[in-house]
Amino acid sequence: MEWWQALILGLVEGLTEFLPVSSTGHLVVVQRLLGIGASEAANAYAIAIQAGAIAAVLGLYRKRVSQICLGLVGRDADGTRLLIALVLGFLPAAVLGLLFDSKIEQYLFGAWPVVAAWAGGGFVLLGLGPWLSSLRASP
Repeated sequence: MEWWQALILGLVEGLTEFLPVSSTGHLVVVQRLLGIGASEAANAYAIAIQAGAIAAVLGLYRKRVSQICLGLVGRDADGTRLLIALVLGFLPAAVLGLLFDSKIEQYLFGAWPVVAAWAGGGFVLLGLGPWLSSLRASP
């Protein structure tokens, strides 16, 4: 990866992290447009530049993270319940990810699958918009 490609990826991450869009999806598409393959180095770089966003989320939810840590050692019942819920919510994705890792990378980490997901998600949101507006208007 050239320095200017790294700079572009950093700018894309920084700009899309503030928007209600998938910064990871944008990184995947820009990587492909710049001719950067899905190598271990490119993936490691993408993870590294997202570390700031991860740190910000941990900082924002530091009370909940602390509560989970206390729950882990049995000192906070709500923290234990939250930890169990997070593990149970994460487990199916982790198992499927481990089982189908190569297929997921082969079929879903290209530019076109990401663009198709953006379009599909956009249409779903546009379709749900009137319904969600009617829910907010109801007492």
